[in-house]
Amino acid sequence: MPLNAAQAAGTVDFLEVDNDVVLFSTSSAKVAASPACVATETANLWTVSLASDSGRAIYSLILTSMAKSDGVALNIESAQDCADKAGFERASKVNLVADSNSQSISSGGYSVGLYKSDGVTRVGTYLGDSGYRIFYINDAPQTVKMTFGRQTNNYQSFVFFTGTDCTGDAWVNKKHSNSEFELQRNEGFANGDYFDADLDTKQKPVTNSYISTSSCIVKTDSTDWRYKPIFKEHSICGRNLCTLKQD
Repeated sequence: MPLNAAQAAGTVDFLEVDNDVVLFSTSSAKVAASPACVATETANLWTVSLASDSGRAIYSLILTSMAKSDGVALNIESAQDCADKAGFERASKVNLVADSNSQSISSGGYSVGLYKSDGVTRVGTYLGDSGYRIFYINDAPQTVKMTFGRQTNNYQSFVFFTGTDCTGDAWVNKKHSNSEFELQRNEGFANGDYFDADLDTKQKPVTNSYISTSSCIVKTDSTDWRYKPIFKEHSICGRNLCTLKQD
């Protein structure tokens, strides 16, 4: 077994935040020896640091697993050190898995399915939503935890028009290279379907109006490069936002 092999997979039964260090434990005992730095009295606990991006991401997953505790377990890998807090084993990687002690991931006896925009094709079992990021367990295989960014009404791409009333030719911005969104969309344009910028149509058109959310706003001082929209399917959701349905 490698030094950073998975060490525990269970539901969270203890959680405490001590300054910028998160202490937690699971219902399953660790299945491999802890590093020598771990104290005997704290051998069942793990730590992650809120001072690091990875630590904050792991903490988010811990909270998600607790919010959807029925059928959801944490799979934890050890960093094989006590770098966060003396005497406590540091977790280097955490993901969500289906709890082998539970028959299904459910709420009140039923599960909530994540479906493509067609409302027919099931993607997986819904775990939670942080506004523009969905957490779910993929249907095949069910042991894989996945997340993806989705555009909502609060995260919309502007669509620009040559007419003063949001009519005429439509133009869009190029997706920012640091954007986690796979594609762009705007609720007020083309029924909210996903699109991307066609980079072969780069121009500086005269822009007289644009759609922000669902409103048409007059704008006459356009100096930025714009592109024609090209409609594409999201790799997970299809043409539009994924839908949630009670199974």
